[in-house]
Amino acid sequence: MGTACDCVTEITSSKAQALKDAGYRTVGRYLVNVVEGKDKKIKPNELDVIFNEGLMVFPIYQTVGDGSGYFNRNQGKIDAQDAYTAAKNHGFKSGTTIYFDVDYDALGNEITSNVLPYFQGINQQINYLDSYYKIGVYGPRNVCTQVSERGWAATSFVSDMSTGFSANLGYPLPTN
Repeated sequence: MGTACDCVTEITSSKAQALKDAGYRTVGRYLVNVVEGKDKKIKPNELDVIFNEGLMVFPIYQTVGDGSGYFNRNQGKIDAQDAYTAAKNHGFKSGTTIYFDVDYDALGNEITSNVLPYFQGINQQINYLDSYYKIGVYGPRNVCTQVSERGWAATSFVSDMSTGFSANLGYPLPTN
């Protein structure tokens, strides 16, 4: 079992303790809300609760990202700027890795035509912002591997529980 998880609801002291009791040490929390859907965004003072309870946190950026039509180079630039602003507002320090989410079963041609240009745009914008934050990719194995092999993500958080994703089936875990 892993020691990191993605949490879509606020981490209270009792939830933090339950996560620690279950063996988790690191929690992912969302920098902004999904355009239409659940309220996933980090709440005021939530980061203090997480740290005070002895857990670590990694920021996740997702507004939609649930289909190929969302992903392109320009959207990557927009999302990188939005993630940068949100992370700064939440107090994340320089060098923190922000995980950009690809939350669907991206097929090979969609990775090439949509997802890779998206991460190229993210990199261009983060470089423009003096590389204050590092870039991570959160998605199926094949997505993480292809983005990382191009040097566009320092680390991967694999959505390995999505066993129905063909982009997970038969692909090895990325090396990062």
